[in-house]
Amino acid sequence: MTSADNTFAGQLRHFARSVDIVDDRIFERVRLLMYKYVKDELGAAYFELMRDQPIGSDSGLRMFWSSEEKDHAWPVKQADGSCTNIVTLACYKRQPLWIVDENKRPLREADKLEDQWSNTIDLPAYEPALDHAVRMVVVLPLRRQRSLGVCYFESLTHIGITEVARVELQRLADAIAILLELYEAKRAQASLTSAAVQGPSGVTNWARAWYRKGTAPVRFANCQPMPAYLLTRRFVPPAGLEPAAYRLGGSGRSSRAWAGVH
Repeated sequence: MTSADNTFAGQLRHFARSVDIVDDRIFERVRLLMYKYVKDELGAAYFELMRDQPIGSDSGLRMFWSSEEKDHAWPVKQADGSCTNIVTLACYKRQPLWIVDENKRPLREADKLEDQWSNTIDLPAYEPALDHAVRMVVVLPLRRQRSLGVCYFESLTHIGITEVARVELQRLADAIAILLELYEAKRAQASLTSAAVQGPSGVTNWARAWYRKGTAPVRFANCQPMPAYLLTRRFVPPAGLEPAAYRLGGSGRSSRAWAGVH
């Protein structure tokens, strides 16, 4: 890790690149740390992480975690083709947004919003998640090989963007995207493992079928059928079919001894 990465977001990105498993406990701790960071450094009053999730047949975003636990979902686009709001606009354009009013008024009262990060024009009106005088919102798209969602935070303070803030928040977005991808991979792996063990053709049912008496012989390609006695609970071969070394008169052990019966 270089000295340039020796910031909160830089260290978090370094951590994200160093791990290969992210479970619920790790992700929960990281989310709380991220919220504390943007709250302390940028005066964030609200922080939310949204994941890509279809809404009907359309692309959408659903709340995954927020500082206020405000559950909601938005389609990325409305029926007329316009983006639903500023958050979905950032997701659709794949561009970070730093939204303020040039006169430093609350965003709800602004006549015209300004994007100081990507210089996006024709911004839709913004309805804050908080019922407060929000004066700044920053939206960060989360992407790896595909779109994962967005995170955004609202501040009651008007803060102008700086190059330092751009670099730091982009690192933060990179770190969140890596950790979210690892988290989703861990959840998917756990789900597949559970399905493999418990599903209709899973290990549990396979094991029950294996030990069920009367199981039919198994025939492999270009092979003779497997003897039925190998598919039953007790592996006692019929007389004359036990291995030669264990026949009476061979090693002095009977077929009962071969089967573990004493």
